[in-house]
Order: sequence, then structure tokens, then C-alpha cells
Amino acid sequence: MSEVWILRGLFRVEAAELSLGAGRLSLRTPPRALFDVPVEEVERVRSPWHYFGGGLDLTVAGKLYRLTFVTPTQVGGTARDIAQGRADCAAWRNALVTGR
Repeated sequence: MSEVWILRGLFRVEAAELSLGAGRLSLRTPPRALFDVPVEEVERVRSPWHYFGGGLDLTVAGKLYRLTFVTPTQVGGTARDIAQGRADCAAWRNALVTGR
């Protein structure tokens, strides 16, 4: 499980929890689950260059989810969070790409 932030437009973020277990991937915000699917149903996993290794784009059921693992500055993130966010992103990308 990792804390992530969903990128909404240019300046808005929403805290969420990304989990992988028993062959299922889920993304939840405090009030609801956005998805809970078998990992095979993740259609696309990308790490665009403009995330600088700190974020992933996931496509699930035809919907794009833009996620960052680096704590955004608008919720208290600092430059000290970048290395950990990049490491978390790399681990998730590896788990999702090799777990298929």
C-alpha cells in the first residue's frame, strides 16, 4: 500500500491509497473506491517523462488515472520527498509491469 495523489487538472490533487494484493489492484480515496480490479485488467502503465520518475499513468476500464508518488507542495511536500517518491514509483511500476 502506498499513499499517492491523483492529479486533477493542472493544480488540483486528491489524496488516495494504491494497493496491490492477492492479484488485485485498488485505488481508493477516503469516501470511495475508484477501482478494485484484477491486475490483468490494468490496460496500460506509463511513466511519462514530465513526471521525472515520480508518477504513473494507469488506464483501467478505459479511464486514465494520473498518479504522483511525490508529495505535492500544496499538501506540504518538500524537495526532501522527491527521492522517496521516485523510489516508490519505480517499485510500483516494476510490480505492475512484471506482475502481469
